[in-house]
Amino acid sequence: MRHSAMWNLYYRLSPAAQGHGFAAEMVKAACDAAADLRPDLPLVASVLAHNRSSQATALRAGLKQVWRGPDPGNPDVSAVRLIYADRPLSDGLIETLTRP
Repeated sequence: MRHSAMWNLYYRLSPAAQGHGFAAEMVKAACDAAADLRPDLPLVASVLAHNRSSQATALRAGLKQVWRGPDPGNPDVSAVRLIYADRPLSDGLIETLTRP
């Protein structure tokens, strides 16, 4: 049986649902579930640098920025990708996360 190497903290809300605290509530529930089910796996969030709200949500969840660089495959060649995690990540996992 193959297990994932991480928990991917991913969410998307419609504009009408933004700004009501739903993201924080979902992230809290996801963090709690990850800690209960597989605390040995890192919790990771990958966000674009221009998305300040997602950055703030990751920071409130206790994640720290562990990588910053280009966003491969993004049509905007100036886009910057940030990776946040609850612990240091291996070079291999960062490579996997930043591959196009």
